Amino acid sequence: MKNVSLVVLIFFISIVSLNTQNAYCKNATLEFDDVHSFAVENLQGTKNQIIISGLAMTSFFAVGSVTITFHENSLCIYITMTKPQKWLRGDFSVPIIIPDKVNEIYFGHKKKLIWMREHNPRE
Repeated sequence: MKNVSLVVLIFFISIVSLNTQNAYCKNATLEFDDVHSFAVENLQGTKNQIIISGLAMTSFFAVGSVTITFHENSLCIYITMTKPQKWLRGDFSVPIIIPDKVNEIYFGHKKKLIWMREHNPRE
């Protein structure tokens, strides 16, 4: 009887785990704290282009899509996670062309500031 109860319990935990992963996967936006080796690099010879890169620390998911939204004088980058596929990976490298009127760039729904324009009055 104990073996049957244990099998039922393991089966139940597996179903809950799969449902939790599917629910997370449908609405999962990567946040700054969930990224390993996050980097913001200026492209050499340019003042208005950067590349953000990193590795998602969610091993059950892969990077699905990247959305960049514009709000007044800032951009926000959202990386959506999805179920892993052979052609998808957990790392990302996103080139961004920064419009002149943008002064700040944020990452994720928690709006982590990742880039700020240097204001040099001599320019």
